[in-house]
Amino acid sequence: MIPDRKYVTGNHGAAEPPKITFASDSDYGNELDRKSISGWEIRYCGVINNVGSRKQVSIAKSSAEAETAAAAEAGRNADMVYELATSMGRKLNPVIDWEYDNFAAGQAAKSKSLTKKSRHVETRELYLADRVRSGKFNPVQVRSEDQKADGHTKILPGESFFRWAHKIGVRFLGREVYDNTEEWWFRQVADGILRELGKI
Repeated sequence: MIPDRKYVTGNHGAAEPPKITFASDSDYGNELDRKSISGWEIRYCGVINNVGSRKQVSIAKSSAEAETAAAAEAGRNADMVYELATSMGRKLNPVIDWEYDNFAAGQAAKSKSLTKKSRHVETRELYLADRVRSGKFNPVQVRSEDQKADGHTKILPGESFFRWAHKIGVRFLGREVYDNTEEWWFRQVADGILRELGKI
């Protein structure tokens, strides 16, 4: 979906063209087959446009390799959104911001040459480094707790899930009246049972 800029808060009549940003993340070697899960979120004018979660095709030899593969997957999707929007006549900022939380992956993308340790990274994943070096992608390191793509790579427990959901703009009506997550969840389950019984 490509939202019309006049309907996006803060972009109508703005002096600067709207921007595409994407966040990427991965877990490292899940317990079932050791293949990592890539997750990403793409925003157009600050509005979520595309999210995804996909198991990587091969086993990553390091967390940096898993993060690089996830970023490459997200970057290709961000490029697709950019090309689609510009083909429809939208004028966008030509630089796409990339939010990452893995220092090694960020350094590898910014590096002008591969090191012995990074040569095992597949060619398809070097796409990311090419986009960074050409200036198309602007890498922005964020703290792990601020990573918007985190919830697309794994199941987040209790309070971590609510913090992540709040970060990406999801709101849970009524939760603020309870002291803790467990009490809120219990109330949701109890209300659901009572609804099924026709009591409320």
